[in-house]
Amino acid sequence: NIQWLDSSYQQTCLPDSPWQKILDDLEPALANKVRQQFNNLERRQILIELLGKLFQWKLFRSEPDTPHILLPPVMPEEHRRKLENEAKSWLQIQTHKSALEIGAAVTEDEDINHLSNDMKNFLEYTYQIVRKSLERYLYQVQQKENLKQEEQKQQEINKKKHQDELTGGTKLRSILRDTKTNSKKLPIIDELQYTPFPMTSQYSDIVSSSVVAILKRDPRRIVFITEKLFGQQLPISLRQFIWTECLLRFEKKPFDYDLSFVELQTRREFAAGVTRGKTELKLTNPSNTPVTNLIENAVIE
Repeated sequence: NIQWLDSSYQQTCLPDSPWQKILDDLEPALANKVRQQFNNLERRQILIELLGKLFQWKLFRSEPDTPHILLPPVMPEEHRRKLENEAKSWLQIQTHKSALEIGAAVTEDEDINHLSNDMKNFLEYTYQIVRKSLERYLYQVQQKENLKQEEQKQQEINKKKHQDELTGGTKLRSILRDTKTNSKKLPIIDELQYTPFPMTSQYSDIVSSSVVAILKRDPRRIVFITEKLFGQQLPISLRQFIWTECLLRFEKKPFDYDLSFVELQTRREFAAGVTRGKTELKLTNPSNTPVTNLIENAVIE
């Protein structure tokens, strides 16, 4: 959804990117671990399908491809879903282990000394791409904002000019009359200086939206973000996402991290709690409770 971020990601995956060198080491390491699961025919087939046709063609070309064993009536749909979920979880763990073995995984302590030279080159390459892409995008936003401000300024000038044309004759006669009678000079009308509004807030919102997009792909990085921004004022979108992750602990994946649904669900739960309390206390008005009366009496006293 964020074009400059998607473009940066695609650029890091180009054939001339340092990522290709890492991939050349990572794929064989992962393939060796996957082969150890080939004694089970069903597990072998689901792993091959999850890894994709290109991976299969490069590293498992000699392995038989039997997709029918995972389809009804040979295998029930529910059993296939369970097998697929287990295989995905296993692949994720083994991919991380393989990356650690070749020095291509950034650990939680962010120690880069254990990283391979290829991985260090890739991180620097990625940093430069993201930085330049973001600067280019922010410049484009600034240019659009400047153009918009210039158009608004020109509209105000044209509007003022049009008003002067409609009332200019009367004002001119009045000024000449005052000049003749009072011997005063004509007033000098200076054009108002226009000061552009700072765009700090807009820039922070753009960066915040990009950070949220990354966190949606890997919510585990939220700990890193909160540590880096501790004590800082957060933009609305990032603050909303962090509150959603940290305070509203319920399953959001089926809704693709739809924050509007999170808010709706929270409001429903709050309304249900108020309704339940109102019924238990037999209140006609939720705001008129024994606690309210106690507070009012304490304030009066």
